[in-house]
Amino acid sequence: MNECGKKYEYKKFQIYFIATCCLISLSMLTKVAHAESKPIGNCYYVSSQRGSDTNSGLSKSEPFKSLNKINELKLNPGDKVLLENGSVFDDQYLQIKNSGNIKACIEISNYGDRGNLPIINTNGKGVWYQDYGKPLPNSWHKYKGNVSSSILLKDIEYIKIKNIEITNDREKSQPDHLAFNDLKVMDRTGVASVAKNKGTLENIVLENLYIHDVDGNIYNKHMANGGIYFISELPDNEEKTGIPKYDNIIIKGNRIKNVSRTGPAVASSAYFDLFQNSAEIDQELIDNYGNTNVLIENNYIEDAGGDGIVTMYCSSPIIQRNVSNGAGRQMNTTDYPIATQRVAAAMWP
Repeated sequence: MNECGKKYEYKKFQIYFIATCCLISLSMLTKVAHAESKPIGNCYYVSSQRGSDTNSGLSKSEPFKSLNKINELKLNPGDKVLLENGSVFDDQYLQIKNSGNIKACIEISNYGDRGNLPIINTNGKGVWYQDYGKPLPNSWHKYKGNVSSSILLKDIEYIKIKNIEITNDREKSQPDHLAFNDLKVMDRTGVASVAKNKGTLENIVLENLYIHDVDGNIYNKHMANGGIYFISELPDNEEKTGIPKYDNIIIKGNRIKNVSRTGPAVASSAYFDLFQNSAEIDQELIDNYGNTNVLIENNYIEDAGGDGIVTMYCSSPIIQRNVSNGAGRQMNTTDYPIATQRVAAAMWP
């Protein structure tokens, strides 16, 4: 074999070697891409129109019928709960058990090409007990009691909720037979989030929700009472779990109409007393107890009984491109006869 032949054989070897490496690399990339594209978690389907609670809930052809089946589940990171467009869930609610994580959030949304958004008509169901852990400075302000919420997120993080219609209407049910402005009227929420025993809750997104006709108690401005309400309660063991607060809360593109008392509110805190009677708040106090990276944008709030948008104990929240129309609808002598407390705004900074 001559020199040229040697070079030729070497070149053939080079070509063969390179081609083999390319094929191996391509095979590995294909496997990696396939692994990366594989969905994380389960997808649960719920349809009031064609579902059954004896179904698996794991396909469009076998959806659950009621939200009760979702409340029985302990969702995992990456799980999705999809409600079929056109479905109506009367006297139902969602109380989510588990959180997502930094790799995969839990998502609650809709499915179907046609029909209106799925609607949750809670009508005073979904009752839970709120307790800040200590009285508020104003004795008129209730700090504990029963609350009805269409969606409750208690110590839940890494979750996204979108494309759902929500009501919690008292006028249709009125199980307590009390006058609308009676002090004993139970508080109600569209979506309520509670931070208590997990320190800082991160990454909660509420997007493109239509929340309306939530008939809470117009007096109770610090209860989870209105369209969307975030609160922080005193933890059972602060040294162990940390200070309850929020980071990276996004409320965007929602329509909130005819709610009592508040539109979106982030976040009333059991540590309110640390912020009282201070013309200037110490930065260390804000860092330790303040909610961070709060974004409220592109929301339309109409006819809130009290305040349109409220941010409390937040460090530099961004509130932009929102419309608050008709805030303070119930700040009148009929619905709110206590003159000294008859105060509301389109937005409290």
